[in-house]
Amino acid sequence: MMALYSDGSEEDVTAASSWQSANNDIASVFRGLVTGNSTSGSTSITATYGGFSDTSVVTQTAETVQTLIVDPSYFELGTGASRQLKVEALYTGSVGRQDVTSSVKQWYSEQPTVARVLKGNVTAVGTHGVQAFGLFMGTIAA
Repeated sequence: MMALYSDGSEEDVTAASSWQSANNDIASVFRGLVTGNSTSGSTSITATYGGFSDTSVVTQTAETVQTLIVDPSYFELGTGASRQLKVEALYTGSVGRQDVTSSVKQWYSEQPTVARVLKGNVTAVGTHGVQAFGLFMGTIAA
């Protein structure tokens, strides 16, 4: 979850936010990571930080994601440079493989002081290695 301040600055507040699922039988949430559970249906996931809240709807279907593929899986950037990630989901059943990049609702960097991720666009802000990942339908793309 990103906080946007009045001065235009942004901060990743995912870990500091309070998270809640309206129906844990459909999906549960811990520190912003949503996991689909055994019941099909839709539920809302709400994040709260600093008195502000935002809600997203998660739908758990019979078709499940078998794996997520992030492209590129490895790359290097100089400080200030950016690179767009692409995420494809490989579904069970007849759905097959689909580009789900625009459907990834949350993106994370394991070290926001090294790399920031916004809508799948990774920007290097420091040196050293870092892993970025996204969350799609309760599955982590890394």
